[in-house]
Amino acid sequence: MAHADVRNAIESYLAANWPATPIAYENVDFTPPADGRFIALTIHPGQGRIASLGDGAPLWRHEGAVMLACHTPKGVGSVAALALADQVVALFRGVVLGGARFRAPSVDLDGRDEADFRAVVFLPFWWDQIG
Repeated sequence: MAHADVRNAIESYLAANWPATPIAYENVDFTPPADGRFIALTIHPGQGRIASLGDGAPLWRHEGAVMLACHTPKGVGSVAALALADQVVALFRGVVLGGARFRAPSVDLDGRDEADFRAVVFLPFWWDQIG
């Protein structure tokens, strides 16, 4: 498994299982919908380290994170953003995608953006590579 494989597995899973709103992907043109509800995907590949040094090839552990920002209009409270965040949490909690294993997610409210309001879901994951 390589970084591109992890990204493809995450993006494919999200595209196939997220019907609630449009999805904004990194480095892809996107126009927010008129109702202001969408999610924005960011994948942080993370850092790698040696996890095992046995007699064979070393085991490399890579730890990264997915951040999904759940965008909703400003001025309507946080409930809509948190409802999207709860759906994201349910979709990814404990999932294994192409070897990437997701850990317990966390949610943070981010109202600083002047354009909209967000609940940001942080989804840590890890995957191993031999050799």
